[in-house]
Amino acid sequence: MGEKFSNRNYLHKRHRLSHQQIDKILGEESGTKYIEEKRKLLNFTMEFLKICELLDNCKIPFISLKGPALSYRIYGDPAVRISHDIDLLIDKEKIDDVLQALLNTGFSLTKGVVWPENPAQRELILESVHHISLTNSNKNITLEIHWTLMQGVPVTQERLKQIVSENTQTIELAGRRIRTLSPDLEVLFLMIHGSRHGWSRLKWLIDLKEYNYELTNIEGFNKLAREFKAGRIIAQTNHLLESIFAVETPFRGDNKIPGLFKNYPVKSMNSEVKEISSIKEMLNGIFYRLFMFKDLGYRAKLISSLFLRNGDLEEIDSKSKLAYFFYRPYSIIKRRVLNDFITFRPLKLF
Repeated sequence: MGEKFSNRNYLHKRHRLSHQQIDKILGEESGTKYIEEKRKLLNFTMEFLKICELLDNCKIPFISLKGPALSYRIYGDPAVRISHDIDLLIDKEKIDDVLQALLNTGFSLTKGVVWPENPAQRELILESVHHISLTNSNKNITLEIHWTLMQGVPVTQERLKQIVSENTQTIELAGRRIRTLSPDLEVLFLMIHGSRHGWSRLKWLIDLKEYNYELTNIEGFNKLAREFKAGRIIAQTNHLLESIFAVETPFRGDNKIPGLFKNYPVKSMNSEVKEISSIKEMLNGIFYRLFMFKDLGYRAKLISSLFLRNGDLEEIDSKSKLAYFFYRPYSIIKRRVLNDFITFRPLKLF
């Protein structure tokens, strides 16, 4: 894996792997040395369960994505994986109810995130992104409310919603019943999620290395993979797992994948994570994502999605999607090139 990938501190800070996971990777036994991390992960799990209880009491159905529920299914322990936030998939008609419940319990919209009263602006958000985030600063917890499993995939949102409804399961965690994705859809989701982010965190690949594939059904997975046209992503996942850990998933993808699909993740894993990417890095990322699926419709949707950013809704006041499409290039230049030199005021367009 290279010298850096044998460095505990690097794996922990750069790739967000817990010391329990790192012990397994390095073949070490740290014992109680990192007990404080375990305490924090257990506390995070407790807060996750409190949110689940709150939504259950409000009769708001949800699906847990990743997080403590995934850790529990992989390791038999909800406090092994480090989760940056809590991800819940909720029907978009219930978003206002969820916000009301959470805002009354110490959460607020994360800085830069808007949930506008304007119906036209709200519809733009629902069509263009897949979640909004809230933060409880007192507990240092971020919660992402997803209204779709994924945006910009080679299936329609209507079909994706149906696929999700047909591929869920219920697990029991600490005496609470929690709905999650079925193993087949979950594995595919983890592959697509990791690939979309260029596998910049090794933790996403570790999830697929450690996953219990006996829970999956090859025929069921392959059916989903064909519908999502995910052959290239499956092959990429296996290539990375084999080259780094000398293992593969039981699933087969395309026989050949572009060199970019092999090289970009390696560079991404080895580079430092930046809060704001350069214009060149942003364009390289877009070019990489264009090759994720062999589907022209996907590529058109990807390009279209580049023209709206949640924060832009605070900058301009318009009911026209076209206004935001025209504003987006200006927004990028403002934030990445001119931000240090000019103070901008919100604009009123159309």
